[in-house]
Amino acid sequence: MSKLPNNIPTPPIIAEKILAWVLPADIREQLLGDLYEEFCQMCGQENLKLDPKRWFWRQCIRSALFYMWKQKGGLMAFIISIFIFLAVTLMGMILGGRLEMFIDWPSLILVIPPALAFGIAASSVDAYKNSIRLSFVDQQDVQEKEVLGACQFLRVTGNTAVLLGVFTTFIGWVAMASNIDAAEFSGVFGPAFAVSVLTLMYGIMMKILCYTAEQKIQFRYS
Repeated sequence: MSKLPNNIPTPPIIAEKILAWVLPADIREQLLGDLYEEFCQMCGQENLKLDPKRWFWRQCIRSALFYMWKQKGGLMAFIISIFIFLAVTLMGMILGGRLEMFIDWPSLILVIPPALAFGIAASSVDAYKNSIRLSFVDQQDVQEKEVLGACQFLRVTGNTAVLLGVFTTFIGWVAMASNIDAAEFSGVFGPAFAVSVLTLMYGIMMKILCYTAEQKIQFRYS
């Protein structure tokens, strides 16, 4: 693609990136080049009522929407499934009582960071990065080693999150049994039990997300 002259405004970079991400590789260069050429011609015209940058944005959005489901249907379905899962989970929490009941930062810290650390230890830092990249960005040339590493990271992370949830829940139960007196049992047991099982809930939630991402990568690249 030719470089624009210094006296011609640069097309919106964000619009260009969005369209380049959606377009198929075999037509990406040609279509972007045609848009650049028309953009340059519009910038060179005097008394033009339509703003060239606004026109460029409009063309990019139209083309992106046209190719979105053709090229990124799997990715969009994956993102929508995560959104639905989180929305339904949030609705269940709200209907079950106060949202604050389901949020406990110590429980999150006991599950999420160790699970990620175990996943990286069982694979590599590159596998962690590839798991994110391959989950949300469709790649053209992907090596089998990258796919296997990403799936290994997601599998170990998800499984470890569940095991950590079970393990830390057991710790909470032992602490409850050791510290709750009979006199205060009825008033303390309920809240203490609820907090103790939050780690298991967080672990299962992370397992669901990791499992879905792993299956998407395997289906797309295997």
